[in-house]
Amino acid sequence: MVADFVRYIEGLISIFRLTEKLDAAGDTMSRIFHLCRESKERLDPKAMENFKNWIINFDVWGSFLPLTAQSWDV
Repeated sequence: MVADFVRYIEGLISIFRLTEKLDAAGDTMSRIFHLCRESKERLDPKAMENFKNWIINFDVWGSFLPLTAQSWDV
């Protein structure tokens, strides 16, 4: 049971690190979610629209991840 919890936490950390790396239109995915949390209203339509636009930009243009020597290490 503890091992499952540790794998769960490791998975969440991996997802968080991925959202810190993914970017589209100059904003990281984690920043878009941070903007959603900062809104005073619970369901801010503009925050959801920002997220939808981020997804569209990501789909069309992709993410800019700088290539390093570690990028090729499989």
